[in-house]
Amino acid sequence: LHVSDLYNAYYRAVEPTRYTDSLPNPLKLGLGLAWEAHLERVLADAGISAKRPGEFTTTEGIAFSPDLLIEDENGVDRVGEIKLSFYGAAGLDNPKFGKWVMQAKTYGYHLEIPRARFFVLFVNGDYKKRRDPELHITDVEFTAQELRENWDILLSFGRQQGLV
Repeated sequence: LHVSDLYNAYYRAVEPTRYTDSLPNPLKLGLGLAWEAHLERVLADAGISAKRPGEFTTTEGIAFSPDLLIEDENGVDRVGEIKLSFYGAAGLDNPKFGKWVMQAKTYGYHLEIPRARFFVLFVNGDYKKRRDPELHITDVEFTAQELRENWDILLSFGRQQGLV
């Protein structure tokens, strides 16, 4: 079981018209993977220590794998998430990005890192004034309580659904 199985099932339950069981569009998936690879090269060329960490496991035995762990001079400073979106550019407080925030909170809880940085490429810009791609880099910090409550919700849902 992977944490993505949990938050994907959760969002299929709470937003069934938006999230379905269908497979991702392979062209969009390819664009997202290309964006990840490009951004990783850009960060490395800029001297930013942002590494793909591989897979971790929760105490419940559930696998998870953040896109990046970003280091500063004191060690790992934040979780990094790389996103590509065809939605109009908006802030992470917009409910349409709740799944991303839940994902970052989950990683932060298990890694004991309350900070995350989102690198979001909005392919269609703001979709109103301009439709040129826009890169939004957003830092967020969560409280220990927010991290714990997020995991409690996700784990409880997974148990109710028989996933955990």
